[in-house]
Amino acid sequence: MNAINRGKIVVFGATGTIGKAVVAALLPKYELLQVGNRRGDFKADITDRNSIRNVFQNVGKVDHIVSATGAARFLPFEKLTDEDFRFGLANKLMGQVNLVRIGLDYLNDNGSITLTSGILARHPVKGRPLSAWLTPRWRDSSAPLHSKRQEAFAL
Repeated sequence: MNAINRGKIVVFGATGTIGKAVVAALLPKYELLQVGNRRGDFKADITDRNSIRNVFQNVGKVDHIVSATGAARFLPFEKLTDEDFRFGLANKLMGQVNLVRIGLDYLNDNGSITLTSGILARHPVKGRPLSAWLTPRWRDSSAPLHSKRQEAFAL
């Protein structure tokens, strides 16, 4: 079976640490569209709804969406400012929320959306409480948030 028959996947954060691993695991088997904030097949700012929408308008309908993105400021709690918290919330929380909200309109039947959480969800860095607080604590980070089918798409 060729890649096109197995599904078209758009990976947001494809050029980051987790994204690179996702791409490496999927590339031989699937048609991948790689999205990064500075490089990739497409560029997107996860904090900007129009930027996310622009990617989907260019790629069209997809079978799966993977999010391996989100930034936070790494500072000791007592040094974090309101802007540091806003930055993390815009990236780690609302960036993925908006990716799901917009992505649903571009998801084929039987498609899925998978959000990754990263190592900080399970192993927070000492002196970096914001990163742990903003990282979603999924029981299984490979379980799709939304699936239009009964089978789970797992990485």
